[in-house]
Amino acid sequence: MPQTHYLSEKDVFQALEEGALLLTVNRRLSRSLLQRFTSHQASTGRTAWETPDILPLSSWIMRCMEEITYHHPDVSHPLPITRDQELSLWEDIIRQSPHSRGLLHLEETARQAARAWTLFEQWNLQDQQDPALWSSPDHRAFLEWSTAFRDYTQGRGWMEEARHTRHVARMFEKGCLPCPAHLVLAGLENLSPVQEHILDVLDGLGCKINHLEPARNDPAITLMPLADREQEMRTCALWVRTKLESDHEQRIGVVVPDLYSVRQEIIHTFDAVLHPDTAFEPLPPEKRAYDLSLGRPLSGYPLIRSALHLLDLRLDPLPLETVSAVLNSPFLKGAKSETPARSGLETLLRKTREPQISFSFLLDKAADSSKSWSCLVLARSLKAFQARIKELPSTQPPSAWAQDLDLLLQDLGWPGDITLSSHEYQTVQAFNACLKRLAGLDRVMPSTGMSQATQTLSRILNETIFQPEPPEVRVRIMGMLEAESESFDELWIMGLTDQAWPQSPEPSPFLPVSLQKHLDMPRSSPQHELDYARRIMHRLLQNTSRAILSYPCREEDLELLPSPLLREISGLEFNEPGLLPDPDPWAGLSPGEQLKYFQNEQAPPLSQASRAPGGTGVLRSQALCPFQAFARHRMHARSLEEPVVGLGPPERGIIMHAALEYFWQSCRDQAALLNLTGDRRLQMIDQAVDQAIREMHSQRPQTMTSRFQELERERLQDLLQEWLALEEQRQPFQVQELEKRSNISINGLELNVVADRMDRLEDGRLVVIDYKSGRHAMSEWFKKRPVEPQVPLYTLFCPEHVAGVYFGVVRKGECAFVGLGQEDGIVPGCKGFASHKLTSHYQHWDELLQDWKKSLEKLAQEFMQGQARVDPESPNACRQCDLESICRIFETGQPFTQEPPDVT
Repeated sequence: MPQTHYLSEKDVFQALEEGALLLTVNRRLSRSLLQRFTSHQASTGRTAWETPDILPLSSWIMRCMEEITYHHPDVSHPLPITRDQELSLWEDIIRQSPHSRGLLHLEETARQAARAWTLFEQWNLQDQQDPALWSSPDHRAFLEWSTAFRDYTQGRGWMEEARHTRHVARMFEKGCLPCPAHLVLAGLENLSPVQEHILDVLDGLGCKINHLEPARNDPAITLMPLADREQEMRTCALWVRTKLESDHEQRIGVVVPDLYSVRQEIIHTFDAVLHPDTAFEPLPPEKRAYDLSLGRPLSGYPLIRSALHLLDLRLDPLPLETVSAVLNSPFLKGAKSETPARSGLETLLRKTREPQISFSFLLDKAADSSKSWSCLVLARSLKAFQARIKELPSTQPPSAWAQDLDLLLQDLGWPGDITLSSHEYQTVQAFNACLKRLAGLDRVMPSTGMSQATQTLSRILNETIFQPEPPEVRVRIMGMLEAESESFDELWIMGLTDQAWPQSPEPSPFLPVSLQKHLDMPRSSPQHELDYARRIMHRLLQNTSRAILSYPCREEDLELLPSPLLREISGLEFNEPGLLPDPDPWAGLSPGEQLKYFQNEQAPPLSQASRAPGGTGVLRSQALCPFQAFARHRMHARSLEEPVVGLGPPERGIIMHAALEYFWQSCRDQAALLNLTGDRRLQMIDQAVDQAIREMHSQRPQTMTSRFQELERERLQDLLQEWLALEEQRQPFQVQELEKRSNISINGLELNVVADRMDRLEDGRLVVIDYKSGRHAMSEWFKKRPVEPQVPLYTLFCPEHVAGVYFGVVRKGECAFVGLGQEDGIVPGCKGFASHKLTSHYQHWDELLQDWKKSLEKLAQEFMQGQARVDPESPNACRQCDLESICRIFETGQPFTQEPPDVT
């Protein structure tokens, strides 16, 4: 390694004017130095100058690889392969290896192997292959893989990035590349042996090599412990706000060691403090007063997630999550004009409760022009997408797939009709670059299917860390590595706990750890991380005039300790956080006025003889909570249905109802039931169950597969057998009505009601039965606000004499009648009116009916009058309600008491 000679920044700029080459540790530092050079030139009064040669070391090596071919086109040279091509080769080699058995994550293993190979080459480990060192199974597997990788690439004249530096050094030695006259290095202090070798070669060829002199500031440093991470972030954001308001020239830096893990919390806090006026509206990144340097995987950007969801439309059936994402995406043709219709279409699809939707079903519903959910623009896009999919070959090279995937997205109108912001435009350009990277895999992946091509594109997008070009702002939030070579007037380094800084070592699992430690390789040992952290911290503090170092003292119940590096900093001033002005996020919404609070529990009354949608569900909601009835049946407020794997309780109740209805349509009375032979009974049960299953299949075709139908058939057959055994024990009866629909009026409220079943006893009286697949108690009829009003309502409006009212609980192992009769023994297990605790205070049956009538009329009257107070009947009313975001019951602190046990 040549002796280190430093140049001041001014001298470096002079050298750049004279044609020197400036190599940096990363792109961010290259951009920063270019900006500083530009400012320097402008400050001297110049209006035009040559662009200086400033770039990262890795980019310069790649440029040299290209220049070799340019200067010597007649000589055969190794052909560089891209990182994507390299990873694809590692995956193939590992997949074909016997060591791949038992691997759960092939892609991650390939990434780790590629990282190990880079270290292997850069640290010259080919000379360190003592079998005693490489003794573990992972080490031996890597040596086999790396040998296969080297043989495969060298046999084809290919060269991966790990060997580029060594090859470029050799070309300089052979005179195949012109040696730069003057080379300046910035931030390049931790070089590998191979990188040091190329500098030795250049030095030996007469190249003048200097380093950019680091800043030598002696900053005022304050240590500030804070209660927790939340307080630390907010205090820092308030400090930044104060600095921005007091000085319009200062460059402010915020450095976070674990920025990746707290990225969203940082954005949320700084947006709330620096942009409190955007509390109700998302803030576009390009309009923020700060720049967050940390990029994120390209696949995480909304535009790219939308593209991947659109490409997933090739799947059939489609996961409902994919369909929902497509219908809600703004990056799709017609998204704005069809927003209401697409929302309606999603609601329709969710009502099926299917986890998967067929493409044809989606297309048919979107193309139905007679419905409110008609989405004709979407339908045309889907048809074009479908037509192109059908024309595609089963396999073709990645370059062809890249073109076809792009065309499929064009068919769907991606990225939409909206005007893209600068950041969104850059994101689309980055996506197109990833398509080109997919196309570049032809060399290592000659032919593949669409699924593999799409998965490969997804992997490329996941691995591509993307950060749109930041605007010119004075506040930069960065990780430790990005900030190392930046200079600031004011600096805050947060999160300096012993867990976060220094970082924990992360040696490569495929290289001997002892060898990594001996060679002091990156991430190899605690000592390496400590030395590295100490060097970074020293550089950061030298690059600023004033610094605040902070750490949170607690994380939930865990006490946190400060970083041990803080003890090494001299002149550290301990300080408690001062009181910084904390902006009120609500300020400015109504200047000069106090917020007023009011509570309105009265909705507009309904007109007389209004028909309520939902039938008896209106009275049930009014009993559970008046606000629920108003929101659900007048505002039509409902959460979207969630998909259910298999059949949920509602569907199981529906299919049970249907099977019993079809059975009693064929077997009309108890006598016929008792006369059925075993085989004939099974036959009738099978017929009823089959008909119910066919109906459910028409509603849930994706769920009701052949195998699932078999399982459901067995369940229903056993359930009906158990229930019919109970029916045999009753007094003789005839089935009078099944699923009888009636229109009734109660206090001017028109209701549509359906009675599950009415039986006629031998004495002519009727029995009302309401099937239930869950547990129910008759105490639900005797509450001040009856929460199960259906059976009392049937009884009151039945034109004939009713002898008993019952829940028919049809539940495996728990089949039973639950209810009340005029006397004992009408159905098994149920007492009569005179002997039941719940009716002991009534003198006669008609008195009970009158009490029910008053309760139900009161519920109807309250609903008609528009009474909409938030008044849940019990805790269960809230637990089974999806309106809490509207009523905000849990913000009231209203206490709930437990219900007394039900008396059945």
